Amino acid sequence: MIYMIEINYTDAASESEWDEWYEVYLRELVTVPGIDTAQRFRGDNTSAHRHLAVYTFAGLSVYSEPRYHEIGGGGFASAKWRQHIKRRRNLYDGLDYVPKVTPASRLIVTEEEPAKLGLPDILFVDLAVKDMRAVQADPNHPLSRQVPFENDPLRRFLSVIPAG
Repeated sequence: MIYMIEINYTDAASESEWDEWYEVYLRELVTVPGIDTAQRFRGDNTSAHRHLAVYTFAGLSVYSEPRYHEIGGGGFASAKWRQHIKRRRNLYDGLDYVPKVTPASRLIVTEEEPAKLGLPDILFVDLAVKDMRAVQADPNHPLSRQVPFENDPLRRFLSVIPAG
């Protein structure tokens, strides 16, 4: 399961402090049982969101892990920055593990059908949104107390390619 958070941070004066905090937070997240990867990216000029965080989750049980709550998962750790954060959150099925993106590679995430992109030599993985409305409507589920998932876009396409 892939967890994606697309973010626009609206306060230039505190953005570098937020960036530093986020890098530390990513290292804390991978100490949670069931979170296997946590990476953060800056979008290019075509991106609707300036930042993208992508996590590999073993399943929804991550949200019940005590360690997840200890470090403020679910948007609670970022409360200090909340007034400056505009985000879109989604869970996707279709990929079990996001490969590490290094300085020698690039991550492509798009809502466009790959055939429409004119990139015939790039293999994309088709991700389907995991509809979280019923889970979040359940007052007994830990996810009902977190920032809601948008359940949109319904599909994403992801690829890791060489840089350059």
